[in-house]
Amino acid sequence: MAEIIGISGYAGCGKDLFFNLFKEELSKRGATAERVAIADPLKLEVRDTLLQLKGIDPMNCSRTQKDEIRDLLVFYGCQKRNETHGRYWTNKASKTIKDLSDKFDFICVTDVRFNKFVRDEVSWVKSELGGKLLVIKQFLLSYDDPYKVKKTLQTAPNSTEEWNMKRVEKDCDFMLEWPFSEDSSHIEENLRPAVREFVNSHYENRSK
Repeated sequence: MAEIIGISGYAGCGKDLFFNLFKEELSKRGATAERVAIADPLKLEVRDTLLQLKGIDPMNCSRTQKDEIRDLLVFYGCQKRNETHGRYWTNKASKTIKDLSDKFDFICVTDVRFNKFVRDEVSWVKSELGGKLLVIKQFLLSYDDPYKVKKTLQTAPNSTEEWNMKRVEKDCDFMLEWPFSEDSSHIEENLRPAVREFVNSHYENRSK
């Protein structure tokens, strides 16, 4: 049976990037991992509408395009969540995880966002799936003062996400902070070592 890791963090913090690096580090140890996203069925359900209204495919769009349709995705997703006390999307993801569980050592749910209802996404990952929850925080380093480096944590894109993340963070098992950079070489210098340390610290025995 696969071990479940839920990954949370503000939009753009690098949740999918973390998974890709995590998967690569595990493969070096002979272990396997697969990604499951709660929002994938959401994107499929609204895909035709968004293509018609915006000309944007939510399954294959840029960061700028994703920001343009984010409010629509949030509105529809939350509507379904509220109708089912947070269960609509996790029930769909549960079926996917069940099909994959015997095929991989780890399954990462890369978009855990809510901890509002009693049986919401956080409870689903930790209690129902027996998994662990990782929160990723991205920060920016600035050097305006030559004698002092300023560290600024990423902020939420909207008040709803800020409120949700506070509730998610209080129940997380792991916290990972890593720096923002658009330089691909920065991934090898800073981000990959952070993921390697995470694997060594928490999953060394399982991933051997």
